[in-house]
Amino acid sequence: MTIENITRTNTITINTQALRELLEGTSTQAGTDKSLPVLNSILLLSPALQDGQGKLIAVATDRYRLIEGEVTIEGEGILPATLIRLEDVKKVIAMIKADKSPQTSVTLQKQGDTITISHLSQALVFQALDGTFPPYTHLFPTDSPIPVEGIIFNPTFFADYGKISGKKGGVRVTFYGEKKPIGIGLTGDAVTWRALLMPMR
Repeated sequence: MTIENITRTNTITINTQALRELLEGTSTQAGTDKSLPVLNSILLLSPALQDGQGKLIAVATDRYRLIEGEVTIEGEGILPATLIRLEDVKKVIAMIKADKSPQTSVTLQKQGDTITISHLSQALVFQALDGTFPPYTHLFPTDSPIPVEGIIFNPTFFADYGKISGKKGGVRVTFYGEKKPIGIGLTGDAVTWRALLMPMR
């Protein structure tokens, strides 16, 4: 048996309230069409340490909206890019929702394609989705905002951002052109967000 054939285990630990905020926020932007399973899921990954700090990143899109959230994890764990079905994400949210303590943590462990999420005396086990999340980082604008006369956007989609913004925040809108995605700035309690909303045509 070669090293490549040995199943590796990857584990991270994250504050319960931070994970809840991260999953609740991204789940509002995931696609609801189960015939498009990659869009009907959330991408989770925890890359190697950046500036000595571990991060958990969550990404979701329904083709009209794109959101990325980032939160600090406890310790130095690494979680490879993993797609989790939206229905499984909602199970995780339901499991941790009643816990209001700011001190508790959740452990995420990936072994092969199996994901185990443990919180207090409870645990959920499910299979990661086999698929590839579309490249997205290049979609976030790097050029300067420009004034526009007006842009039409879906008000229902826009209203969802109010559910994500933290207790201290609002929603900041940045325009990059009449037919270009709208930058959405959100202030989270524990999560650093960036998001895009496509204009209606």
